[in-house]
Amino acid sequence: MNALRTGNLTRLSVQQLIDCSTNNLGCTGGDVCWALEWMAENGVVPDKQYPLKLKDQACVLRSTAGGVRLKSYRCAAMVGDEEGILRLLAIQGPVAVGADATSWQDYVGRYRVGCHQDYVGGIIRFNCERELNHAVQIVGYDMTGAVPYYIVRNSWGTEFGLDGYLHVAVGSDLCGLSEEVGSILV
Repeated sequence: MNALRTGNLTRLSVQQLIDCSTNNLGCTGGDVCWALEWMAENGVVPDKQYPLKLKDQACVLRSTAGGVRLKSYRCAAMVGDEEGILRLLAIQGPVAVGADATSWQDYVGRYRVGCHQDYVGGIIRFNCERELNHAVQIVGYDMTGAVPYYIVRNSWGTEFGLDGYLHVAVGSDLCGLSEEVGSILV
């Protein structure tokens, strides 16, 4: 949303949110509304300034000089209104959502990060519950195939899934994606 407003695409620090957002539980789980509230109060620096480590650590940078601060946001449950999510995506752009990422997790290399990778492709259509424990971004959708799906950007790096993305079927609150939807207003 910042890129839409400013014309400059800057990858913002996920690690700063993991480490510094006191209302969230780092790699153990996140709450979209609390994360957006923290970003509105504190701002977030570019990823280059506070790079992703995929592990919990102490907050090392509280100053957000040169970062992005949210002007306003909306957070709501949209269960039963996935058409509303599609409208938000089409009109406003990406939305942050809570997700049950339990079935997406595994070991990566030698790190157990509490947040990594079983998903290797395809459209998630089954076996994904609604116990929110992670925050992701829905960046788009594809309604042209037999199974319409959201295009979801994960925060676990490009080694996860489809270069950091995954596809989740639209229409049945799969993985809890409509339980907690945050949109940034520009």
